[in-house]
Amino acid sequence: RCVYQAKGERNYHIFYQLCAGAGSLTAGQQSTLQLKPASQFHFLNQGGPDALTISGVDDQADWAEVVKALATIGVTGGELDEL
Repeated sequence: RCVYQAKGERNYHIFYQLCAGAGSLTAGQQSTLQLKPASQFHFLNQGGPDALTISGVDDQADWAEVVKALATIGVTGGELDEL
């Protein structure tokens, strides 16, 4: 699953969430991670354009939930950079 997705299949959802939530990151984080839309990453776009989004799923909101959950368990901004 990490290296190839069949048509209509997604890779790990966290990567799509990170790309969608890039606007919530600092400029430094965006630069370091070299984020761009998921469609521009071969690792994420092999399932085809229909797999980049899922009906009823908001990757940007899900990314915000992940960041909030990590903060809740004490993960700091610096530690988040290291993940």
